[in-house]
Amino acid sequence: MKRFILILLISCAASLSNSYGQETKTPMDNVAKMEQEAKEFEEVKKKVEKAERKETKAQKEREKVEKEKKKTDQEKKKLKKLESTITSLEKSISNNGKKIVKLEEKLFKGERKGNLSPNDIKKLKGKIQKLKLGIEKDKDTLEKLRKKL
Repeated sequence: MKRFILILLISCAASLSNSYGQETKTPMDNVAKMEQEAKEFEEVKKKVEKAERKETKAQKEREKVEKEKKKTDQEKKKLKKLESTITSLEKSISNNGKKIVKLEEKLFKGERKGNLSPNDIKKLKGKIQKLKLGIEKDKDTLEKLRKKL
């Protein structure tokens, strides 16, 4: 676009310099030519300004499209992250559930055989309770995340 403008200005300047170089016989013809060249120059100037406006409008449109694309990419990225968080929470809940089952089996077998001390029983029950609270907390968080999705 800038090249186009530069070429138009150079061509106008060249045509003006040619007309100045050729002296006419009457000053009236010279004035008429100068007025015509001034009109031509104004027309060229208007065309250049119009082309510049079109170019700026097109640039703004490209920027707008680029901004919208960036926004949709960010939304996709956010959704992907949300989905991965949900899957990790589901996995955590599942793993904690398995741990609880194992600890309860260990507690049941230990109490039945009588080889667990009261302190060991208390520790196992504490671990089980802690895992159950973790599962509840994770379930609440998971519910909230699913609502966002």
